[in-house]
Amino acid sequence: MKRILALVCSAIAFPAGAADVGLGVSFESNDSTIYVPIDVGTTWRIEPFVNYAKTKLEDGAKNEQLRIGAGVFALQPLAQSLRLYFGGRLAYLDSQTTLYTTPFQGTFSREGDGFSVAPTLGFEYSFNDHVSLGAEAAWVYQDIDFDRGDDRTDSGTDTKLILRLRF
Repeated sequence: MKRILALVCSAIAFPAGAADVGLGVSFESNDSTIYVPIDVGTTWRIEPFVNYAKTKLEDGAKNEQLRIGAGVFALQPLAQSLRLYFGGRLAYLDSQTTLYTTPFQGTFSREGDGFSVAPTLGFEYSFNDHVSLGAEAAWVYQDIDFDRGDDRTDSGTDTKLILRLRF
């Protein structure tokens, strides 16, 4: 797990002196991800991201998850303002879940960390040099190891729209 975190941090710390840097947000309803697209030339993008989600139910159960990662994508122009991007995202996950709290039993909670991998394909339309809208699809695999031994793996597809602003 420490190797994955080191890889993600290395990608985030990539020197972007000669690159176009921006800020992106996702339009997916249950997504709170912030992206930092770094275009390296016209053919590559490194896109660090951070996501924090907190869910709380009426019965007192709650789940918090922090996801920090980076994506690496090849960029392929298709038309003057349209390009294809393909690659993947790698992330470190930190999860905390409280299943119930009662006066007699106390609090049952679990903590865990893990990783996710997401091969991704997307299209991006640039309105001008500073604003673009991307639509992407990914297959996401995640593996979380909890402290109580009840590890969890999930996989499935994910789609989203991402608005990117470049400075």
